[in-house]
Amino acid sequence: MSHVTRFLAGLGLLAAASSALAQPLTLDTYNPREAAVFPVSSTLISGEKDAILVDAQFVTAP
Repeated sequence: MSHVTRFLAGLGLLAAASSALAQPLTLDTYNPREAAVFPVSSTLISGEKDAILVDAQFVTAP
């Protein structure tokens, strides 16, 4: 078996294993509406062990 064939086979197995182990993500959106000074949304994206807060409230559009 050539090195390229082994590499591609390993890459395929890795891709299959990582997609099988992936956990679903949860999205929680917070929007204070008129109760805040700036009525904008923030979203918390969380998984089993990690989370990220997307809080792009003061980004200017081009």
